[in-house]
Amino acid sequence: MPILMNLERCRILMDQFGLDLLAPSTEEHVYYTSEFPVYQYTFEPETVAFSLIPASPSIEPCLLIPHFTRLTLLQYPTWIPNVIFFGKEYYISRAPEISGARTATVYEAFARAVSDMGLTRSRIGVELDRLSVQAFRSLQKVLPDAQFVDGRAVLQNTRSVKTTEEIFRLKKAAQAIEIGLEAAFSVVKPGMSELDLDRVIRHTLLDQGCTTGYIQAGAGTRGAFGPVYPSDTKIEKGDLIRIDASARYKHYLSDICRMAVVGEPSREMNEIYSAVFTAEMEAVNMIRPGIRVADLFDEVAQIPPSLGVEDFKRNNIGHGIGIISHEHPILSPDSDAVLEKGMVLCLETPYYRWQVGGFAPEDEVLITAGGSQLLTTPQEHLIAL
Repeated sequence: MPILMNLERCRILMDQFGLDLLAPSTEEHVYYTSEFPVYQYTFEPETVAFSLIPASPSIEPCLLIPHFTRLTLLQYPTWIPNVIFFGKEYYISRAPEISGARTATVYEAFARAVSDMGLTRSRIGVELDRLSVQAFRSLQKVLPDAQFVDGRAVLQNTRSVKTTEEIFRLKKAAQAIEIGLEAAFSVVKPGMSELDLDRVIRHTLLDQGCTTGYIQAGAGTRGAFGPVYPSDTKIEKGDLIRIDASARYKHYLSDICRMAVVGEPSREMNEIYSAVFTAEMEAVNMIRPGIRVADLFDEVAQIPPSLGVEDFKRNNIGHGIGIISHEHPILSPDSDAVLEKGMVLCLETPYYRWQVGGFAPEDEVLITAGGSQLLTTPQEHLIAL
């Protein structure tokens, strides 16, 4: 049985959406459903891998992967019992035999697997937003009697509630990025560059057994850019530094944001940060199963304006986190999602002011049966360096 995907939840959702078979093809979803990593565009642009998950428990799933990845199964054994290799033979001298059928193309493999399952006339959910037109047409050609529909909602909703193993990995990534940001702020001094901080974080994450998801680091008014990529910009006394960064542990990410001032924060800085931090903490306090995302947004978004940040505007106040940094649910005013036990969320209430900087407290929470558990330690005040 899988340790990442909640197979029971997935099959319930497949039934609700009328799917007989779910066929994810992107790197993140093939890994999520099979626990086998594929880098599908590394060698051949049109290479597509599939993980085939039937709705019926009586039908065995099947994994379709390029022949050149077969030895990776020794490092990442999949829980899926049937594997079909496709593509040109990838010769490795004296390599051990890896059991599995062979086909010339991924589409032949897809047709063979679906035929063996007895689902050639079934309703199949694919990732329509990520599958190329050529790939989609090729699937229709080899399975003309099947109906291909969008399966994104099933995948997104399945992933939104985490398994025990997923929560463990997310906690490790969250701990690591906190240590990385603490290390960066501990060495800040005027004359250093944003890239210097980037290097400190990356090296620290490696020491924690993680790799880097991404790093945004902006000093002074560059911190108000929104997405800001570390540059050779020199840090000056009085700068507000905003670092939004992510660690990756066994394919799972963290996402937090911290701020510090080189010297003492100004009154304006403290007042803005206090307002957005208060809003973030209200979100933390409200989190529990059964809360409507739209209601959460409406309550939290009104707090900064009530505390003096009158032009505070947001499209969302956070998102789910997992294999990618922004997962379902997105905490937006137009969301119809309802919070559930087992969701892991990044809560954020960013505000950016030109020529002052970025104020963006962001923390991670796990939704529990009775409320929530913080996975990171919120930053109550701006750090004075």
